[in-house]
Parts: sequence; structure tokens; C-alpha cells
Amino acid sequence: MRKTIDGELCRCGDGGQGAFPWTFLLLCLLGFFDLPSGLAAQDAPAGRSVGKAVADGREWLLSRQLLDGSWEGWSAKYPGGVTALCAYTLIKSGLPPKHPAVQRALAHLRTQFPTKTYSAGTLLLVLGATADPELEDWAAEVAEQLDDWRRPRGLYGYPGGNADLSNALFAALGFRAAAELGVKVPSK
Repeated sequence: MRKTIDGELCRCGDGGQGAFPWTFLLLCLLGFFDLPSGLAAQDAPAGRSVGKAVADGREWLLSRQLLDGSWEGWSAKYPGGVTALCAYTLIKSGLPPKHPAVQRALAHLRTQFPTKTYSAGTLLLVLGATADPELEDWAAEVAEQLDDWRRPRGLYGYPGGNADLSNALFAALGFRAAAELGVKVPSK
């Protein structure tokens, strides 16, 4: 058990992996689709429903952040990946990049160099989402490592495994975010 920012105990008996795939899917949906700003204030019932769901999801994430700035789950297999995805989702849901929760997550991520494509891709996503030029060098370092993992045919995969399209997608999204931050990324 570990303490969250709001002082609650977070218990994930299986290391956070049991229920996490569903949470991961939800975070992907919230994080990878840009929602119009001010969505919660729209008059349309559907807009209020979506805006409330996003706000509720953001509050849930904030309540689950651990004291060290991370979020529980998959950290042994994908160092920093879940934390980067959560921080990215917070920014995309309307939280400012300078918010203390995002800053704590970034501080934690500085201690977790990614070892797999998913973690590197999500780290680049959150760095790009901050739009902070001071993070360009960090993003360049991660993008260079990610490019070193590229397979001969240009795809990405698990270390020591075959290339697959889900890894290629995370790499492409990460490279796009890094390029938006000003990093020179591979053209192929």
C-alpha cells in the first residue's frame, strides 16, 4: 500500500496491473482526443455530460497521484509510462502544465528513463503537451533513444521481440509531440 497525494492508501495487490488495462484505455481515450476548451460550460446536454466525465476523470487521477509524483501500475515493466500517460491526460483534460500535480509528475519522470517504446512515447507526449521549450533537450534525449530502438524496416517493438503496430503508434505519436516542441526527429 502506498499513500496518494490526498492521503488515501492505494492498494493494488497485483502491482496495479489487474484493473489497470481498463484505466489505461480510458486514459488513452481522454488523452489522445483533443476536447474543445470550455466543453463543460457548453449548453448542449451531451457537452455537459462529456465535460463532467472529463472533470470527474481528472479529479480521479489527481486523487490517485502518489506522494512521489507517480501513479501506481506497470512501473516495473514500463518505467515512467503510466505516470507520463496520466500527466499527459491531465494536461489534455485542461489542467495547466504548471499545475503542481503535473510538475510533481515531471520531477518523478526525470528519475525514470524509459526502457521501452510505450514509456518513451508517452514521455514525449507529456513533454510536448507542456509546450515548454525548456524541456526540449530532455525530449531530444528521449527521441534519440527511441530512434535507436527502431527496427530495420522502420517499425518499433518490444525489446528483443517482433515489431508491432501498437509500438509504432506510440513511437509516431511521441515523435510528433517532440517535433512540436522543436526537436529534430527522424523523417522515416
